[in-house]
Amino acid sequence: MLDEITALLNVEDDGRFLFSGTLTDTRAVDQTGLPGSYTLPTSDGDASGYFAGNGTKLTLQADENFTVTYGVTADETGFEQAIRSMHMIVIGPPNDRSTLEDALLVVGNAIDSVSDIRTRIGASRSAIENVNTRLADFQLFSEKTIG
Repeated sequence: MLDEITALLNVEDDGRFLFSGTLTDTRAVDQTGLPGSYTLPTSDGDASGYFAGNGTKLTLQADENFTVTYGVTADETGFEQAIRSMHMIVIGPPNDRSTLEDALLVVGNAIDSVSDIRTRIGASRSAIENVNTRLADFQLFSEKTIG
């Protein structure tokens, strides 16, 4: 599962890694940066050493007075928590109930955080669609006025 999360966050489109911030030529996740151990309980731990990109998000000048910041980087809290929980299981003692319970707690937090990320993406997308609609309406109005 850790490898699957890594592969998903290292996805690329048209030669650009999507979750690396502005370092689009760099894979976002490098598992060699993960710590060798965690201090339990780890619900407040940190596995951020895996992130190889940067936290710079892209912006879009959608209109004269409206700029939208968009994009998601692999260092977002939800992704860090998902990676940390899977890594805890990988490096922890086999079938250790305490480690599994801690990992489950972190996964629960990750699910909530990823849901927040989806909400932010949806809000940005909606804002851009609204600007596009408004600009298309203005273009139609202009064309009719000129005609």
